[in-house]
Parts: sequence; C-alpha cells; structure tokens
Amino acid sequence: MLVSVVLRDDENLSFVYFVHLDGVFTRGHVTLGSRVADSYEIVDGLHAGEQVVVAGGLFVQFMQSQ
Repeated sequence: MLVSVVLRDDENLSFVYFVHLDGVFTRGHVTLGSRVADSYEIVDGLHAGEQVVVAGGLFVQFMQSQ
C-alpha cells in the first residue's frame, strides 16, 4: 500500500479510511510491515476486497474531526 494512504492518529497508530458501499468512510487501524520504496506491507487490519481511500485521506480526517 502506498505510504501516502497510511495516516496516523493522536497516539501515532497507523490507520486507513475504509470506503463502504453506502458512501460512509470508517477508520481502521492497520499493522505495518516492511517498507519498500514508497509502499508499506500491511500485515494486519486489511482484508481482500476491502476498499480504502487512496487520495484525500487527510481531507476525510479533517472533515471527521469537525
């Protein structure tokens, strides 16, 4: 997963925003593995078929904090 997709919470834990069919975004913590160039290996917290926000995650985070 691209480094830019992974965000950090107030406790510096890694998370991504999941996109649901109804257009709702939810935050989910992920465990990072190795980093190679501009990508992280996700070792836990993400399952096949789940969709995540790949651009604009900081905007989603800002909007949810309002």
